Amino acid sequence: MDLETLTPVHYSVALTGPEFRKSGLERAYRNMFSELADRLGFNIFSCPDGVQAEMGKKAGGTTEVFKCNLKPGFLSIVQENPSFLLDEFWESGEAVLKSCFQHLEVPLFAKQQFVIRKTANPAGTKDARSYLATGVCGLSKDELSALGPHIQGVGLRFVVPIPQEQRELNIKVESLLRNPEKLFIEVAGAALAPVTRDQVDQVQKNLYKVDEYLSNEVYRFLSQFPRKPSAD
Repeated sequence: MDLETLTPVHYSVALTGPEFRKSGLERAYRNMFSELADRLGFNIFSCPDGVQAEMGKKAGGTTEVFKCNLKPGFLSIVQENPSFLLDEFWESGEAVLKSCFQHLEVPLFAKQQFVIRKTANPAGTKDARSYLATGVCGLSKDELSALGPHIQGVGLRFVVPIPQEQRELNIKVESLLRNPEKLFIEVAGAALAPVTRDQVDQVQKNLYKVDEYLSNEVYRFLSQFPRKPSAD
């Protein structure tokens, strides 16, 4: 995999916990998102039992979308097609999370979930399907033909528990369906440690660990391929 071609396509944080019990919840939602709309340029939409806010802009031929969804006991913060690094996403995400603690008087979130998705060029070929099937898995064309004459996509999945940190990683490495010249890489992480309003920095640390795992461990794994022929 060519590290220089790593391109982010998705950042997200999701937090779950006890349902919010604050009285006047709808008014608290309005106050929270009115404040965020001034800062982040949100458009606000009502959704069942909660609020969704979204901001979109054109950048380099694609549409960047930053959105959050808030329901009792659940908050998600998502960036699609970012044209910037993780720091800028977290700056906006941190503002949303702190505002949630402030306006809704949330005591804690019990579970944290993170997803980082990026694309990259495979090494030694312009076909990510061939790279994964042959270069990584060592499958021959004859072996692959048992699945049918045409294979549109190829992928791998790994689950890596990290018990000492109370978290788990799910890793997917696939050929990008809309452009098979590209690899699609996703690392999803879950942390069971509770987060209070004084521990927002822990959410940031866990998010960055997921991003670093993709750029470091996943990169080192894929750098081994395609395998070089043995000297025998």
